[in-house]
Amino acid sequence: MLSYYDLTRQLHYDPKTGIFTWKIKKRKTRKGSEAGFYVPSRLYRYIRIDGKDYTCQRIAWFYMTKSWPTKFVGFRNKNPMDLRFLNLIHCDKYDLQSNRSDARHLTGAHFRKEKKTKPWNSRIYYKGKCISLGYFKTEKEAHRAHTRAKKDIQSGIIDFAKEVPSKWRDLLSPRRTVCESARGETQTGSRNS
Repeated sequence: MLSYYDLTRQLHYDPKTGIFTWKIKKRKTRKGSEAGFYVPSRLYRYIRIDGKDYTCQRIAWFYMTKSWPTKFVGFRNKNPMDLRFLNLIHCDKYDLQSNRSDARHLTGAHFRKEKKTKPWNSRIYYKGKCISLGYFKTEKEAHRAHTRAKKDIQSGIIDFAKEVPSKWRDLLSPRRTVCESARGETQTGSRNS
């Protein structure tokens, strides 16, 4: 793993502009030139240091905090080219996927065309499990259910890992009125669980 000393010896990062520049002359780059290259298939910019490729957002996080991010690093404005430090956010994998610029729907809301009256399904991912929060008439209602369930998990009101997922709504606090109407369906990645 790249050390902080090796990073700061080779690169300079400007948190206001999000631009990386080389401090040293390398084989194909000159001192003071902008560092990084764009990979269209992955939608991110990368920097090659000592033969290994790192995403620019992870390098920027490491450069500013002096510790590698334990989760994923996403973008507040959904623009992966905007590497200003204020635009970076430390988040979960599923938050990162919903924060991509090509995401079509609000977080946690998924359209199901076969459902005529309530076509919007709300789901939340927790510790590798996909948990359905029910079906709703509008995308905003499904998103609201996801947001409230996420707040409950983060505040410790509900822990899906310790309880039976089909009874999740019994664990919600009384103030979570939107989530209480959910059906409690559960989907998991494997059939054995």
